[in-house]
Amino acid sequence: MHRLLAVLVLAGASVNAQTYTSGDWQYSVSGGEATIRGYLGTSNSIVFPSTIDGNPVKTIGSGNNVSGLSSVTSITIPEGVTSIGSNAFENRSALTSVNIPSTISLIGGAAFAFTGLQSIDLSNTTANVGESIFYACSALTSVKLPLNIGVVHGWMFYGCSSLSEVIIPAGVYSIANGAFANCSSLTKIYFLGNQPVSVPMASSFQNSPVTLYVLPTSTGWGASFAGRPVVSVSSTEILTTPNKFQLFSSAQMNSNRIAGRSDVTSNPSTYGLYTPSQYNANFTTGQMSVLGNPNAHELYSTNQINTMAFGGLTLRRDYSGQFFLSYVIEKSDDLQSWSTYQEYDLPITNLPTSKAFLRILPWQASTGALLRQKIVGAIAEVNRITSGSVSYYQRYNNWTADGGKPAIIGYSSEPYTRSYGDGATVSQGTTTFGDLLLAEGFIDMLRLPIGANGYPNASTYTPTSISLSQESSARTTPVNAGGINYPLVVCRIAASGVFTSSAYATRLIFILIPGLSLAEAAMLKNEFDGPFPGSPSDSELVTKAVLGNATGSNAIIINKGNCRLTPSPLPGGVYDAWCYIAND
Repeated sequence: MHRLLAVLVLAGASVNAQTYTSGDWQYSVSGGEATIRGYLGTSNSIVFPSTIDGNPVKTIGSGNNVSGLSSVTSITIPEGVTSIGSNAFENRSALTSVNIPSTISLIGGAAFAFTGLQSIDLSNTTANVGESIFYACSALTSVKLPLNIGVVHGWMFYGCSSLSEVIIPAGVYSIANGAFANCSSLTKIYFLGNQPVSVPMASSFQNSPVTLYVLPTSTGWGASFAGRPVVSVSSTEILTTPNKFQLFSSAQMNSNRIAGRSDVTSNPSTYGLYTPSQYNANFTTGQMSVLGNPNAHELYSTNQINTMAFGGLTLRRDYSGQFFLSYVIEKSDDLQSWSTYQEYDLPITNLPTSKAFLRILPWQASTGALLRQKIVGAIAEVNRITSGSVSYYQRYNNWTADGGKPAIIGYSSEPYTRSYGDGATVSQGTTTFGDLLLAEGFIDMLRLPIGANGYPNASTYTPTSISLSQESSARTTPVNAGGINYPLVVCRIAASGVFTSSAYATRLIFILIPGLSLAEAAMLKNEFDGPFPGSPSDSELVTKAVLGNATGSNAIIINKGNCRLTPSPLPGGVYDAWCYIAND
């Protein structure tokens, strides 16, 4: 429950920020950076300020709280602004033109939804764009996406009825729910890269008469994708319109080459180049510089060769010709003051007597370090699901139990198909809370870097796949009765006693992470509920958590906590983890 409270407090903090007025603008300040909150002027064509009262403007406010823009038709955002908040210009139906700077790195969800926007160019930015940013922009005819975009998020172009053609950059690997749905004029989408690796969903192009055009050199494409035909772009179209495919003609290349050559030869020193006379003069100067001070160039004289120091290590040679690597390990409590921990004099044996070269290399990252990176990624995914659950509660003032309502796409009545797990098109009876979060855009995907992910043989989910076993009045254990082999987010009624934080829960949201190895299960338990006194081994910690037989002051955290461990029905002697999300 502590996660939910923290998110709610943070969400309220930005709303209560003090607002100032300067000329035609209202703004707030945090950390010396300004966020625009309102416009008091009367012009229909406005340019946002780059600084205001000495504070650099970094953000255009979120939550549709930039007031005074109802009649504005054209907006220019200056260089230096880095983010546009969620819903920033939503429902500004008079807005037809927006100029975006190259410094923009984030555009929040639904930022331009329901506007009169006609065209927009994001190709010179590295913006991370959110869901539904152009939702129901019925006048939008032209859009250029950031070249680094990886995911076309849910409902990004939903209802853009005037859009006829879109070019998808080469790095896109996922097309989300409803991304191009209800685009009645959309007939062509050009993909400049290989087929997206994520599971295709028919809802991505629902009610749009689109054909997908791909380059002849791309890979992975079949005859169709997400229910839409796939056609190879003709060589004629590539040759006549090369810029569309991020290519340039021979004439453009030659012109650019001539211009570049002229620019360099007219002033070579600007590019670190020099004329022949400068080169010859520098040759002699360079020789004298090296011979006069060889150590400055990482060279050593004959007198220095027997004892060489580099980077705090010393390679020493004694009277018999034996080499020794001498070094000191130091320790510190504050990274400021250091003291000697241990000194070493390591003999280097079996070297050739005539000549030998030595180098010292760091160890590669350990298996434990790589595992920790995966666990940190899994925790981040759980936190993202928690945030989506909080947003769901804020919209509906409750959490819907599994099977409580059907999952539908956006604001339509389109059926929802899972983009994870069994890939089923779900009915109300087989809808999980995770399906509601995905279908309604509270989260983008459900995929973790640890455990089983279902493919290629995913178990079919039914309401009885996950059950709750009442072991005692204080301990209720979740059971993977259906052998589910992919992550699953569920909401159950009267599920008190499952987790330490859900002692009095009436509705409980938690996530199943199936098929964990012993090391994954132990580290995940430590991250959620640890650290534990005495640093128990992986086997000891997991065994006690599974059996619920730990004793002492930490028994309740090991036996229950907010990360429960159970034996998995999946093959290989693996474990299932059940992680707390939220409850009411």
